Amino acid sequence: MMTFKEFERWAVSNVLGHMPPDYRGAKVETHKVEKLGASYTGMTVTKEGQRIVATVNLDELYDMHKKGARLNELMRTMVQIAMMEPPPMSAPFLESYEEVKDRLFVRLSSLENARARLGEMPHRIIGDMVLTYHVLTGGRRGDIWCAGMTYSLLEEFGISEEQLHEDALRSSALILPARMETAESIRKRAASLDLEDFSDDPEADDAVDFGGGSADAEGPSYLMLTNEQRTFGASVVLYPGVLDMAAEELGGDVYLIPSSVNEFILVPVSLVPEAEELEASISYVNKTLVAPSEILSKRLYHYDLKTRRLEFAIQYLVQ
Repeated sequence: MMTFKEFERWAVSNVLGHMPPDYRGAKVETHKVEKLGASYTGMTVTKEGQRIVATVNLDELYDMHKKGARLNELMRTMVQIAMMEPPPMSAPFLESYEEVKDRLFVRLSSLENARARLGEMPHRIIGDMVLTYHVLTGGRRGDIWCAGMTYSLLEEFGISEEQLHEDALRSSALILPARMETAESIRKRAASLDLEDFSDDPEADDAVDFGGGSADAEGPSYLMLTNEQRTFGASVVLYPGVLDMAAEELGGDVYLIPSSVNEFILVPVSLVPEAEELEASISYVNKTLVAPSEILSKRLYHYDLKTRRLEFAIQYLVQ
C-alpha cells in the first residue's frame, strides 16, 4: 500500500492522462486547505485562462485507498471532481440579511475538528459537537456549496445570535428538509448497485415522510435521520419536532449514534442492553469507516421523549 506522499505523487503524475484533450498542458498543483471541521491536502487542475477551479480532497481519497478502493476508481473520482464547476467565489445576496435569511441552514460538526475556526463564527456547543450557521450558495445532488456566517457579518447585518439561530432553524427545515429512513429502506439502498438511479426514484424506498408513519406494522428497529441531500444531514435532529416524531416512531426514548456529519442512526433504548459497548463501537467505526472530515462525535447520545432533553448517554445511564 502506498504512503500518503506516494499517493499524492501518483495522483499528480497521472490525473492529466485521464482527462479530456483540452486539459493537456494544464497545471496540476497540491496545497493545504483549511476549512471548518477539516484540514486537508487539496489538488487542483487548472487550464490556461481558467480562474476558478474545484479542489480534490486527497486525504479522503487516500482513506478510501487504505480501505481497499481500487486506484482506477479513485482516479475516476479525482477526474470528476477536478472537472466540476465550482461554486461562485462571491454572492451578491450576502449584502442583505433579508436575502440571506431564507438561505440559512445549520450544520453540526465535531467540536474537536472545528475548534480552530470558532473564534470567528457564531456557534453553539452541544456535547462534543458544535452547531454553526451557513448560507446556501448553490449545489447539486450530494453536494452543498455554502458560505459560513461570521461575527463580522452579524455585526454588518445588525442582528443578534438568537435571531440568527431562530431564522437558521426555520430556513433549514425548508431548504434542506429532514428525511427519516427505516431499516428496510436503508437495506434496499445499500443493496442497489445503481445508487444514482435509485436515489432519483421517489418510490425506490420506503422513507418515512414527516407527516406519515412507518410502513412496518410492528414498528422499525432503527431509523436514520438525514436531510434530502444526505449532506450535513445530522443537523436535522435539531429541527423543531424531528426528534420527537422519530422517538414516537420508535416507541419512546432513543439512543442517537453519530454515524457521520451526514446522518444519525436512532435505536430504541429498549433494544440496547449494553449502551457502553455501543459507545465503544463508535470510536472503532470512526477510525475505520468514516473520513476524518466527516467524523461528527465520539459519543453516544440519548433523547428523553418526555423531557425533550438531548444528552450524552452516560448522563442518562448514571441517573
